[in-house]
Amino acid sequence: MFLGQAFLQLVQEGKVSLSDPVLKYLSDEPTVTAIPNIAKVTIADLLQMNSGITNYLGNPTISGEIYAKPNRQFTPQDLMAVLDPKAVPPLSADFAPGATYPNPYWVTLGQSTPPAPAPYPFWYYSNSNYILLGMVAEKITKTSSADFIRTYITEKIGLKDTFLAESDQTLPYIHGYTQYNPELSQKVYATWCDVTAVNPSYAGTAGAVISTPWDLLHFLETALKTEQFLNAGTKQKWLSFASADIHYGWEPMEYAVGALMQPHRSYGDARGHGGAIPGYKTLAYYFFDSDTSFVLASNTWDGTAEVTLLDQLMPLVTSEVTTPQPARSAIVPLAPTGSLSVSWQAGRVDALNYAVYWGTNADQVDNATADKHDGVQLQTVPGINAVLTGLKPGTAYYWRVDIVGATGIVPGALWSFNTTKVAQAPKPAASAPKPAAAPAPAPAQ
Repeated sequence: MFLGQAFLQLVQEGKVSLSDPVLKYLSDEPTVTAIPNIAKVTIADLLQMNSGITNYLGNPTISGEIYAKPNRQFTPQDLMAVLDPKAVPPLSADFAPGATYPNPYWVTLGQSTPPAPAPYPFWYYSNSNYILLGMVAEKITKTSSADFIRTYITEKIGLKDTFLAESDQTLPYIHGYTQYNPELSQKVYATWCDVTAVNPSYAGTAGAVISTPWDLLHFLETALKTEQFLNAGTKQKWLSFASADIHYGWEPMEYAVGALMQPHRSYGDARGHGGAIPGYKTLAYYFFDSDTSFVLASNTWDGTAEVTLLDQLMPLVTSEVTTPQPARSAIVPLAPTGSLSVSWQAGRVDALNYAVYWGTNADQVDNATADKHDGVQLQTVPGINAVLTGLKPGTAYYWRVDIVGATGIVPGALWSFNTTKVAQAPKPAASAPKPAAAPAPAPAQ
């Protein structure tokens, strides 16, 4: 997010255009001109992860040396030099800027009606995009990436504990630990391993920013609530999301110009981003509906602390029900009777009961009321679970849970799930126990 905000300020100043080809600035870099399809890639493609350029972190030359030679100093050219010309992102062998792919749920469910939605633009999370953006910024500003971030971000709003780390110099940050070896994709260390010495230069402008929770909070709220970085027009570009349905990490999300993810959590749409390097993990999101910022900084990248804490803390600041089961957009099997058990977490408002709405039309479910819910089924329940009935296989459903309280109704968010094409088969009935054998006669004395 730091590089994205800084780079869009260059766009705002007229020093670069989102439609500019990358080679307009990097045609003199041999490691860049060798990248497949690079002549078609624009600045916007890099910002929005639509370039199709593979991730340098997938190359063992980089991922292996992070641990084998933790003090190695990497340059951006080193990172781009390892890109495999034959490698492609996992979605398609012909991934190129402008390519599209079908709605993945549509393919999974095999539905033929109603008409299939428009294809999504190809999207692939690749740190290579933001290394290239850093190289472009250095060409334009004729300064180092660290000075670029300092000028356009940290000095502008007084972030005294935030900077782009360019080497393994002794830095005033806490030690980072892990039990996990990403090369083997499993936990391999019996005890916590101190990986503080890993040189962050391998992450470069894609993720080597050092900060504190307070600075992250200040940066996040400045970016989203003020125009200190971007004016209204440029901010609209920043908030322009790709129309891709990306299932990356813990929730479906979209990606925007300037490294901005938008998770569709139970707590409402959010803007922000996360990051991780060996021994460290950060997460910073702003939830618009509840005007709540969530920032986490951990000195390990193991586990899912960010998800656990988010799900424990957000119900404290939101009124509506949260945490749907099945999860948003889940694909679920039905019982043979066409029913499905659902549940949720109570909000802050004490409920007399809950009104549960469900149907196949998103607008109808979202606008349904107890008095008018044409085409939508309604069930009132006393607790935090219900059984939805009348469901069909291979169908997309929408549902909503309102809190009915003593002082009024708190409408819930619109959730969805997809049923599998074949309903879950009933379990075979347990066979009746065999009658016990008659006792054998005792032998004669």
